[in-house]
Amino acid sequence: MDLSKLERMYPFKLDPFQIEAIESIEDGQSVIVCAPTGSGKTVVAEYAVRRALARGRRCFYTTPLKALSNQKFGDLRRQLGDEQVGLLTGDISVNRNASVVVMTTEVYRNMLYGTILGDVRTNLDMVDSVIIDECHYMNDPDRGTVWEELVIYSPQSVQLVALSATVANAEALTAWFEKVHGPTHLVRSEHRSVPLSFYYYYEGTLYDLLNRKRKLNPQLRSIVENANKKRERLSREERRERREAKRAAYFPEKIVRAMEKEKMLPAIFFLFSRKRCDEAVQFSEKAVTLTLEEKERLNRAIDEALDEHPSLQDNPHLKYLRQGIAAHHAGLLPMWKMLVENLFQQGLIKVVYATETLAAGINMPARSTVISAIAKFSDEGLRPMTASEFLQMSGRAGRRGMDERGNVVVVCHPNEPVEQAAELAAAPADPLVSHFTPGYGMVLNLLQRHTMEESKELIERSFGQFVADTCQMDWQEQIRAIDAQIEARASNCLGGPGGQTGDVAKWKELGKKASNLGQKYSTCRRALAANALPGYKEAAEAAHEEVRAAKAELAAYPCSSCEHRVECQEWLRERQKLTVRRKELQNQLKLAQTSYWEQFQNLVKVLQRVGYVDKSYHVLEEGLMASSLRATNILFLNEVALSGVLETLEPVEVAGVISALVLGDSRSLPEYAMRPSYDADEVIEAVCSIADKVEELQKMFNVTAPVLVNSTYAGLVEYWCRGAYWEEMRDYLGWEEGDMMRLLRRTLDVLQQFVHAPGMPKVIVERCQGAIECLDRDEVREAAMWSE
Repeated sequence: MDLSKLERMYPFKLDPFQIEAIESIEDGQSVIVCAPTGSGKTVVAEYAVRRALARGRRCFYTTPLKALSNQKFGDLRRQLGDEQVGLLTGDISVNRNASVVVMTTEVYRNMLYGTILGDVRTNLDMVDSVIIDECHYMNDPDRGTVWEELVIYSPQSVQLVALSATVANAEALTAWFEKVHGPTHLVRSEHRSVPLSFYYYYEGTLYDLLNRKRKLNPQLRSIVENANKKRERLSREERRERREAKRAAYFPEKIVRAMEKEKMLPAIFFLFSRKRCDEAVQFSEKAVTLTLEEKERLNRAIDEALDEHPSLQDNPHLKYLRQGIAAHHAGLLPMWKMLVENLFQQGLIKVVYATETLAAGINMPARSTVISAIAKFSDEGLRPMTASEFLQMSGRAGRRGMDERGNVVVVCHPNEPVEQAAELAAAPADPLVSHFTPGYGMVLNLLQRHTMEESKELIERSFGQFVADTCQMDWQEQIRAIDAQIEARASNCLGGPGGQTGDVAKWKELGKKASNLGQKYSTCRRALAANALPGYKEAAEAAHEEVRAAKAELAAYPCSSCEHRVECQEWLRERQKLTVRRKELQNQLKLAQTSYWEQFQNLVKVLQRVGYVDKSYHVLEEGLMASSLRATNILFLNEVALSGVLETLEPVEVAGVISALVLGDSRSLPEYAMRPSYDADEVIEAVCSIADKVEELQKMFNVTAPVLVNSTYAGLVEYWCRGAYWEEMRDYLGWEEGDMMRLLRRTLDVLQQFVHAPGMPKVIVERCQGAIECLDRDEVREAAMWSE
């Protein structure tokens, strides 16, 4: 290894952790590199690529997202030449036999199974190493299983190079790699080549969040406490007026102006809803200043992109983009997001308002990141942000070779204590948690190549089982410790005025009730007054009386006048955190005590009942067909294909029905749904009956694979397939067109799977081929390279 030659490839000196990892690769070991976001882990991966080429062998580069794969494909082509690099992302195949192939993690997993992608030995012929980029995606509840599968099933002759953000249990991950794959060296680094400074935006000013000991800045604590005391003395009406004034000024614009003054741009500003991202762009039109040269470069780059993608010319964000401001979220078209990413990487955009998905997405380093809140909504309601989520977002700050320091700005929120922000800024990363879940695809693919005994041995090699076997006692002890903390402070009350007791959780509910009724009253009064309806005064007075009663109930509650209320609120937040952690530990214990092998056997029983697997555990023709499919529930998908219900439809109708099978729980719903054709509607009803039968069968054997049918956009998919222009689709959708594009691409993927599935009835293949021809055109085809 000639380090001097290697270092000449980069505009910086290699860090010790990079050299240590490279030496491990040279020794032929697998290696896990755990280091902060933006620290230069890619250097290690690129060395593994070049080493494989120098040895006359091949290298696979896996990433969790199509967008990341596309980006890495472009990077490696520029470095190595077009002939050397290929791309496989499920719906895109470019130069698949190249020496270096970039692919999504699922594609590599499917190669290991030897699905329609070809025989396993052929797929891995001459492969020297496999790079597992963003290995911490193992934490993903929906997709984490895939990362475990590829470690378990990769031949030991293949060197694995896993790149991960910082995680708390890297040693356990390494021990598991060694147990199931072979000698593995862990390289850890907490060092950031560009250190971070943390700030707190409060009332128009940027304050240092931490002191030198990485504790809360005492000056900031004093400022916030004094301001809170003043706010407590304000009447409810005065507080409402202040909130209205802040809303009118729209806080992101003020923060951006303050940051520009401190030379902290360009920045990624994380907001936790698409709507807020779009609003922030509109309110920030004049928040940043571009030089004449920057404006010329920006407009030239935009015009070139519009020439290449004319459909982007009508985007309502275009005028803001020309001002150096953009939004980035899943509701936008892939081509638009790609344009934003390219312009930001060139330094031509000063601020991107983005949802959290950008934190775990493509490479878009900035000088600063802004975190607008440290609590977020999840399936279980509002919860505190985890340390790893905070690290992922803050890690985007600081560009190596460009910035001396990166800046992380946390925005003050009245319901989020400043202490909590300081704790997150100084907190270590969370541990990796296994989400290994056997599924129908895993069962069918393993049984084609292994006996039940061999399958059991493979299943019990999962990271989840490894951690479960070693950590159960520790988890039980943690649960007992949490229970003791909660029991020690059983009440939400430290003692109210005059010996009265209250419950601060109840007090917060009363406050919310009064606030909601107040908003309802205001809306009611404006609406009634505007329409001058008979009896509006009486209705308004009745609503006002409800508000007065709610306020009186709130004022009379002991917590309203209690000196301990702030302490009780802090305890309530702490108890909520403890409760969430307790639930996580209980879930881990439950998984540990419910054998993965038991889940596998239950799936086998379902497959035997439907005739996909025989009593000797041989996969039958219907099972072979199902094993080639990729979906949340391939049994359900296969049952729909085999039922014959699709055979009576036109190709465009088949596309609409298939979209109902892949949409799942949709977050964005139109005001009214465009109905599919009568025949398609009847088939969707039949599909729902199939779904009910699959669910009943799964319940019999304690299997919980989701069975979802959502026909919200079936009519619109059919409309597109009948020849609609994208502008007509947009008129119906509004500007949440990214969701529709994603649905069309996923529908196309399933149609292609049906075409290639072994044993698929000929008439279904023909209908699906016709549907593909109607669907895969214009903007949908153009989006193929940029889809997530």
